[in-house]
Amino acid sequence: MTTEQRLAEALAAAKDYEVSPDLWSRVMYSIEEQRDHRRRLMTTAAAIVVVVAVAVAVVAATVERVGGRARVDWRALEAVEFIALVVLVVSLGPAIRRFGRGFVSDLIVTNPGTGTRLLGLLDLAYYLVFAGYILATSRLERPIAYLAVDIGDQLEDALLRVAGLLLAMGVLHALTLVALPVVALVFNSTRAGTKLPRWLVVILIVVGVLIAVQVPGAILGAIGSTG
Repeated sequence: MTTEQRLAEALAAAKDYEVSPDLWSRVMYSIEEQRDHRRRLMTTAAAIVVVVAVAVAVVAATVERVGGRARVDWRALEAVEFIALVVLVVSLGPAIRRFGRGFVSDLIVTNPGTGTRLLGLLDLAYYLVFAGYILATSRLERPIAYLAVDIGDQLEDALLRVAGLLLAMGVLHALTLVALPVVALVFNSTRAGTKLPRWLVVILIVVGVLIAVQVPGAILGAIGSTG
């Protein structure tokens, strides 16, 4: 078959093609989603710039020298750390959801609505875990060793607290990427009426129990090391 014949056949078949009735709405939704994404990026970048500027201004304004040591008032530094952690959690949450939406929809093919509900539950878990982290590492009174530290020690402690948050995010995100295909396998098999092998069910139960036991301890250990 020549190229001209293939082209004519393809064009002839296109006459019977019916356009999806929701094509326009899906195109408009995609355009609006891209616009909202760009707006979120600009808002996040502006928030980060404001937080950094405020942090620098607060640190510079509250530096005091006692006994030859320069340090920042602990209340001012605590407020800056709290705001920075909240901005990180709020700004990274939508980004993780955006990239995870396509991943979940590709995994759970038997019922797309289940993927959307699963993402909602993961969002709730995300904000609960990291809100708890921020509250658990917050200080409401002056540290005991405050008089013996300088600004370098304070900044190191602040960076350790931020690093603990990012590390917990990375670990939980990696575990989610590993667990979601397993959840999708079980769900799709159940919907399709296919029974999983017994040995695979046993392995999944053992792995699930190990993760459930180890993850909370790891998070509590990270909180304890930054507290």
